[in-house]
Amino acid sequence: MKSSTENLIESVYSIIKKSRNGRITAKQLEEEIGDNNKVRYALKHLQRERKVKKVRGLGTDRIDYFYQIINMNSDRNRLR
Repeated sequence: MKSSTENLIESVYSIIKKSRNGRITAKQLEEEIGDNNKVRYALKHLQRERKVKKVRGLGTDRIDYFYQIINMNSDRNRLR
């Protein structure tokens, strides 16, 4: 049986995966899930597992930080 934190982490991962261009801000995740502390916990957990990375990019009117899924195949090719 899965705990609530595991379900939260999986739901955050699936939301990021299903986002338009594969990138989503923490604010957008907080709007979908509701609790910003839980979202931050899930993001930190996914970053430690190397499933998600934090990327700096241009937002609508400023520089924002986006979270995106790490493609393991592209990372392996880059190391060669």
